[in-house]
Amino acid sequence: MSLQKVNGLELATGFHIKGPGSNDSFAGTFENGTANNELKKKEDRKDPNAFALGALVLGVAGFLLSMLNNKAGAGGGLVTGALATVAMIGLIIDIKADINDQLLGKDPDISIAVEFTVWFFLSLLSFLAAAYFSYRRWKQGGTPTI
Repeated sequence: MSLQKVNGLELATGFHIKGPGSNDSFAGTFENGTANNELKKKEDRKDPNAFALGALVLGVAGFLLSMLNNKAGAGGGLVTGALATVAMIGLIIDIKADINDQLLGKDPDISIAVEFTVWFFLSLLSFLAAAYFSYRRWKQGGTPTI
């Protein structure tokens, strides 16, 4: 069962938390079926996540640097790929800690799990691969290896 799905761009730029009464939340589907449809729909704005925004910016910067045909482009791709990987791992830790902090002191019967999709882990592996291939290119003097 999913309460709300958030994609990476929404994490990086901020998003609205869907509350009960909205069609996008699990609880909202039950409340919309009730006779009292005059329930207030509560939507809170969640600020952008620094780790997600950092990974996005580093990914774009790494892509642009990889287009350079010199050693600086390879070194830049290595640094941005490695830092974006660290940012993605930091994102996992930050989101799980944020959820745990929000549930601290609440009803112990409530359990919320955060699941990352296969696309998240594919992005993580892509950043690692970009760092590795940039490293190989840098060691060869900046010429492309592929």
